[in-house]
This record gives sequence, C-alpha cells and structure tokens, in this order.
Amino acid sequence: MKDYQKNLNGLRILEVGSGIGFAGTLLASCGASVLLSDLPVLVEHGISSNIRRNAKIEKSTIPPKAENFFGDIESTNIGKGWASAVVLDWFKPA
Repeated sequence: MKDYQKNLNGLRILEVGSGIGFAGTLLASCGASVLLSDLPVLVEHGISSNIRRNAKIEKSTIPPKAENFFGDIESTNIGKGWASAVVLDWFKPA
C-alpha cells in the first residue's frame, strides 16, 4: 500500500460520472487531488455529502493555495489528499 500511496501524492484526477464518489474519495484519501463530477442530483445528494462524511474533522475544508488545484472550487481534505465535486450535466450542451 505504501508504494501505491507514493504514486498518488500530488496527482490531479478528474473523475467523470462519479456516482456516489466511492473511487474518487478513495483516491483522495491516498494522496491525490480529485475533482468528482456527475449529474446535479448525484452531486447534491450523494457525492458532496460523502465527501463531507469522509473529511478529516480536525482539518479546514479550505486548503492552502498550493493545494487547491481547482481554482475557486471548494476542496475538502480527505486523508492525504483533496476532493471537490462539480456538476457536469452531459445531457445539456455546453
């Protein structure tokens, strides 16, 4: 597991179609900065709440600038990494 975690430190990942966010939160806990995305209903009622549940309570949910790879999107510390959630509705044209 230690070699796996070393490979994820600082890695930036975009997860498209995150569902409830299981894979993304796991990757964040191992050191990656993950941007999870899905349809509005899943982000609002699944991903965002799961990110909050997995966050370290003793850490601030607003990371230092060096850690926030996603601009103005709020990131939450999970384990050794960071996770953020955004709506990506592929049924609507960009």
